[in-house]
This record gives sequence, structure tokens and C-alpha cells, in this order.
Amino acid sequence: MNFSYVEFVGVVQERIFRPMIPVSFGVDNNNFNSYCLIDSGADYTILPIEAAKKLNIKLTHENSYRMQGAGGNEFSILGYKGFLEFFDIHLQASKQEISIALK
Repeated sequence: MNFSYVEFVGVVQERIFRPMIPVSFGVDNNNFNSYCLIDSGADYTILPIEAAKKLNIKLTHENSYRMQGAGGNEFSILGYKGFLEFFDIHLQASKQEISIALK
């Protein structure tokens, strides 16, 4: 599968392109759609707490952590555990393209 980087406007109004892909998560009849950043330096795949609510997943506060991006926004990250361990990813920044294949 191939995807294009997602364009954002930076702090000083410059164009920024990030390796993000649309992902759909589902449990029973509950679905959650999100754009997720592919992060080869992340140990884990991380979803915002709203994903658990929309998927009707009961969470406990035991071992809970609050994470935010540099801009203070919640985010979804596709890291090694849960994503990169299953896929071969090729990021081609010069063309702003992402290629994904099952391992």
C-alpha cells in the first residue's frame, strides 16, 4: 500500500509534511478512525484515550500515563509494538511517500 505524507502548517506558517496514515480500529460494532504518525523511534503504538471510549474498552487508572505532543495536542503514534513489528515501512521523504507491506 502507498500513502502520501500529510501536510500541516508549521508555527511560522511553513509547510510541514509528516508520515501519517489513516487507520481504522474496530471492536464489535464500535469503530474509531484516526490519522496516525509512523514513528520508528517509538517503542509502542499509542492511541488517545478517546479511542478506548469510542471502542467501548474499559480502562483502569493503574499504570496510566498522559502523553501530549510538542504542541500540547493528543496524538496517535504507530510505534514498534503493535505496528512496525508487523510491517515493512519505506519512508521516502523526498517524494513525501510511504510504502507499507506485511512482513
